[in-house]
Amino acid sequence: MSIKRVCTALWDCLCEVCCRKRGHEGIDPRPELRVPDRVRATAIRDELKASLLGAPADGSSNVSMAATSVVWVDRESEAIVHLDSLEARFAGDVLVVALDLETDQTGRATVVVPMALGGAPGRGIAAVVPDRIRGPELLVGRWGPVVVEALMAGLVSLAVEHAEERHDLPRGLFVREGALGLAVADQTTRGGD
Repeated sequence: MSIKRVCTALWDCLCEVCCRKRGHEGIDPRPELRVPDRVRATAIRDELKASLLGAPADGSSNVSMAATSVVWVDRESEAIVHLDSLEARFAGDVLVVALDLETDQTGRATVVVPMALGGAPGRGIAAVVPDRIRGPELLVGRWGPVVVEALMAGLVSLAVEHAEERHDLPRGLFVREGALGLAVADQTTRGGD
């Protein structure tokens, strides 16, 4: 499944969830907001960690944010994801994420995922990612698409939570002045961020 199809499917699903939430009565118009309009790299790292943790294979809900590593299972392959190695930085309009993965075949190695995001609000929730992320060929050939999918899921989840707190729809992820900007539909019609 292509990353574009995954992102489109996530977007459609998330829009449906947001639309349902917009119809609720009795919502406090000024709740305490957990997700700010601008998110620094350290906070993004924490949000992405939650996405990389995933759901336990046994179906339980026992996921500890204190975990330093987690085992991913995809088809018949396994990889250890070293969550304590997760780094996120900005380079212009690019969010660069680095993460150590480990398999029996490759040992522990770092993969680097550059994600080019928009430079202005309202351009959508999308990232341009190279066909092959950086890292050892065998590791990124097998696990690269899974890593990109998990990271995009984390960014989309952050955008949806940001919008839900404002009782609106997510409308954009963009980089400005060394931070991730999050826009909602109402902000983009006003031209704000």
